[in-house]
Amino acid sequence: MLHRIKNSIAFRFPVWILKPLLSVFTTVRTTSKPVANFNYVILCGRDSYPFLKQVLSSIQKVFSELPSIYVITDFGTTNKTIKKIKKTYPGGTLTAITAEHCVQYHLRQGNKLLAAYATKSPMGLKLAGIMQIVDLGRPVLYTDTDVLWHNDPLADIGYLTDGDIDLHMSYDKSQAYDSLLIKNQNLAVLAEEPYYCAGIMFIKQITAQHKEIIKRLLPSVIANSTHFSEQTIFAYLQKVTGKSGLKPHKYLLTYTDQFEIIPSFLPDVIARHYVGPVRHLFWRDAFAGKIGFLKKSNVRIEGLNAQ
Repeated sequence: MLHRIKNSIAFRFPVWILKPLLSVFTTVRTTSKPVANFNYVILCGRDSYPFLKQVLSSIQKVFSELPSIYVITDFGTTNKTIKKIKKTYPGGTLTAITAEHCVQYHLRQGNKLLAAYATKSPMGLKLAGIMQIVDLGRPVLYTDTDVLWHNDPLADIGYLTDGDIDLHMSYDKSQAYDSLLIKNQNLAVLAEEPYYCAGIMFIKQITAQHKEIIKRLLPSVIANSTHFSEQTIFAYLQKVTGKSGLKPHKYLLTYTDQFEIIPSFLPDVIARHYVGPVRHLFWRDAFAGKIGFLKKSNVRIEGLNAQ
């Protein structure tokens, strides 16, 4: 009984108490930090603004250099919401791009298939938004709105920028891919470990070879797509490009602390992706980050320590 009560509190307290507190007390920081030499892309769904606000707050707190932010919004996002989004990041370096404008951009570029996929699926819009910002000619950091930053990634980004690999995805413990796409396009290499997640990605560049692969795969995902279709495309690009440099003990995707009330992961964790089973912990850790509690934790998470 006591165990069930503890687990219930672990699930409910962050959402019922900490989330409302954060929505009230999270503010934009006035900062004189230098400008980073890469762009940051994030897709913000209609109900994701509270998450976006915390992601941008964590960037402002821990990044030593601030990137230009590009927020790709849903179809039908109101001007009121866009104005609210623009107030969450300092210095006028946040650009909101609506889904409609993203689709029109790709149509002007002659990318009809990508525009069609963006119109059909939120994951297609994610792919289209990333590709639009990649076209600006700078490296791109992408995260979902359920990713928090706990330490500065600039040293890693500098190392990856200087390296030979063009794409770096976060690692996953399981194979979360579009099985029909794999079957139809003979992407059997994705059955082999390591597995990848598109929740955190650093893209040095999208090469002509990458673009040809994407173009080849688009008709299949336009005809039949799932929540994992775009992730499957990126994972295949990762496989043909090389092994990702985003170390799994630094860019976490784990469920092991699902019922823990207090944060317990290593202080060298740079970012964490709070997927479904641990989504409630997003608010726990966002609050802990505000009060500096995360830096005091030295408990190791089994299976995710540096090798």
